[in-house]
Amino acid sequence: MNQLSKLTPAETLLAVHGSATHLNDLLKYTLMDLIFRQVLELETTTRQYNKNDPPKIYQYVVPGRNFDTWTDKLHETVFLSTFRRNSDQKILFKNMVSIGYQNAKSKRTYHSYVLRSNGLHSAFETTFLQKIFGGFDYTRSGIQLKKTIADEFIALEEVVASYRKTKDKNVLESLRAIGGNIFLISGLDIGLAQEIDKELSEEMKRTSTDTSGCGGTGCWTTFDTSGSSSSGGHSGCSSHGDSGCSSSGCSGCGGCGGD
Repeated sequence: MNQLSKLTPAETLLAVHGSATHLNDLLKYTLMDLIFRQVLELETTTRQYNKNDPPKIYQYVVPGRNFDTWTDKLHETVFLSTFRRNSDQKILFKNMVSIGYQNAKSKRTYHSYVLRSNGLHSAFETTFLQKIFGGFDYTRSGIQLKKTIADEFIALEEVVASYRKTKDKNVLESLRAIGGNIFLISGLDIGLAQEIDKELSEEMKRTSTDTSGCGGTGCWTTFDTSGSSSSGGHSGCSSHGDSGCSSSGCSGCGGCGGD
């Protein structure tokens, strides 16, 4: 898994889907990756303000054990910059999602953040008109990178298939080298994706200015416990390098997002 061990999920998604990659997916999997790598952690607190009321559970995001030694990539700063200013704070989970969404500014801006990563610096090129109106194209190197990633996902799905048969956790342990890219493998239990997906969906409804007719929860994958979408799409990038979209065009790692 040479390439996937070097790339973040956001970089992987952009390498696979190019300029069609949507903001929501990039943000969702970036946050998942940071939590998976213990750069950030989730902290749960239960409070009961009135003995006659049921207790309420609050989930916060806090710096993780690897926060101090982590070197932030530009596209990760939308979530990490707040803690870099004050690492003693804890942020309500849904507020963290909102902060990341606001710091990303737009699909075009966030794409530019991801494109500055070393792993993608030779994978794309921009024409004069694209510099004005947006977008970018694959280079020959980028096309090869996309193929290599697709091949690596095929191998990963075979690993997952082996785990389903043997339930040998050591098999999954071998996947840790690819970090949050593990969440892009269809068929895994990614309950965390459900939660992040839900909060980003709510944030999108509050802030989206998308005019494509594909806003709100209708354009978000709902993950079940097997990691597949309720509409039959993939949770991430398929081994064949397709968009993972259902017939509605609004699921998987090519799911509809804000601009």
